[in-house]
Amino acid sequence: TFVDMLAANVVTTDVQTLMGKESGSVLFIDMTEAQIMSNPASFLDLALASSFCTEIISLIPESLAETASNTFLDELLAAHSRG
Repeated sequence: TFVDMLAANVVTTDVQTLMGKESGSVLFIDMTEAQIMSNPASFLDLALASSFCTEIISLIPESLAETASNTFLDELLAAHSRG
């Protein structure tokens, strides 16, 4: 979902999620702060995207960091191939 949102030029601040303790699956809730970035992205859009990424990364438990990194790379490659 995180990569799909970025691929769609959508970011949000005040990220709120429900995360499965065993599976690590994530459900984004409360998307009231979500915004569609302009094309090309403005300085403010890039700052919001950076904040969004930082918030998401901070939610990943240390024990799942390697798995999350591998999954993130797979998702980025898939998004790139979709165009």
